[in-house]
Amino acid sequence: MSQTITPGPGPGTLHVKGSYLAGKEWDGTVQADGSVVLVGRGLLKAPHRMVLTDDGAMEIRLVKLKAGQVVSETSYNRCVPVNFVVASATANASGVPADRQALASIVPTPAPAPPVPPQPRMAEELEAQAAALQEQAAALRRAQADAAEQEAGA
Repeated sequence: MSQTITPGPGPGTLHVKGSYLAGKEWDGTVQADGSVVLVGRGLLKAPHRMVLTDDGAMEIRLVKLKAGQVVSETSYNRCVPVNFVVASATANASGVPADRQALASIVPTPAPAPPVPPQPRMAEELEAQAAALQEQAAALRRAQADAAEQEAGA
């Protein structure tokens, strides 16, 4: 997915064309705080504000407009660069630097790996497992044969 951003028809305006939604186009207006309010062309308006925050993240906020002015906004999505570093790396009360604390808040904790069953260590254990598997296979064959007989008799 990509977007092409070009200057709009007037000062402080932008034109955005996306590679998604069949080439959806947006009209953007640069706000006094440096954020950009985008409104879709066509039926899907979906007005939203793109903001670069003080900590280097990009936020996409859904907005409601009245006469072209933002009257309310809702947090929608927050994106941080892969090599994210907070501008001031001061430590919090627990002594954890702010950049590590910020990273910990956005990086999901991986799920623990499922336990690996212990491998048999002796030939007798392998033989016992093989015998149990053979019994299961024989029971399955009997069940399949019974099912085939019932189907043939029906």
